[in-house]
Amino acid sequence: MSAYLLKMKSFADSLDIVGSLISVEVLMVKCLIGLEVKYLPITAVLQQQHNLSWQEFQAILLNFQSTLDRYQNGQGINKLSIQYSFQSTNFAEMKNGNIRFGGKSSTGTQ
Repeated sequence: MSAYLLKMKSFADSLDIVGSLISVEVLMVKCLIGLEVKYLPITAVLQQQHNLSWQEFQAILLNFQSTLDRYQNGQGINKLSIQYSFQSTNFAEMKNGNIRFGGKSSTGTQ
């Protein structure tokens, strides 16, 4: 992602040198158009943002890329599974024949 953003910025700067100024907003739209489908969620979010700086735009995309990398490498999936397991255990458990939800039993006692 870093290389892609640098390439797009360099291209915009080159056009600026020859007199074809490209605004930051247009540059960001062009960057979003060139992204793969896996970036669709962040693309939709960024299209709704206004007055982002180039630095903020890059930071958001790089953060999303980092998150994708973690999940594709399995790290995020394992953490998510563990977290879900604990939440499910806390949400509903049996105690003395009563189902407990969120820390209270169905009879209203702890």
